[in-house]
Amino acid sequence: MWRPLRPVLVALAIGLLFGIVALMLSLNPPYSSGGGVHYTHFGGDGFGFDYPDDWQVIAGPRHYGHHGPTVLAAVGIGDFDLGCTETSTSVSCGSAPEWTVPDDGIVVAYHFSAHLPMPQATPSLAAGEEWVEVGGRDAILSRTSTSMRWHFPGAPEFIEARWGPAAAQTAPAQLQTVISSWHFDSPPPDG
Repeated sequence: MWRPLRPVLVALAIGLLFGIVALMLSLNPPYSSGGGVHYTHFGGDGFGFDYPDDWQVIAGPRHYGHHGPTVLAAVGIGDFDLGCTETSTSVSCGSAPEWTVPDDGIVVAYHFSAHLPMPQATPSLAAGEEWVEVGGRDAILSRTSTSMRWHFPGAPEFIEARWGPAAAQTAPAQLQTVISSWHFDSPPPDG
């Protein structure tokens, strides 16, 4: 009696499998920027952005101590670490995050440095800096030959990107696509 239904059950199982794969792709679809690079969506707590699908998710979210540094997301080819160690009674962090970026790598990190929550005055621009908008929020953009940094005024909140010398020709355009896709779903986190 079940023998005639076996091909139907196999066909249903295969159809279900294809349906699940299609659903997964619709929830987190890679897409092309038109330049042959495909992008994947990263969704964090209250924010999201698209990054090239040949990059990896490196870190996030990770918070150290009561007012310590926090990384909400780090993606790319390379590594990013807040440089902290913990014991049962203390947290010890270096003066700056640790970046490891190979010659052809690009790393983007969204992070907060250690701070006590208190209002901060809107900073004035230094030479070479400019006001930009990221995800509907004002930010100060600064650049070097191998990095870009978006600082959100009012907190020690940053999106930073660094790249190796072999990625210098492609990094700015890829980073512009990442930053253009950035969105915040709620007020900024309080680090």
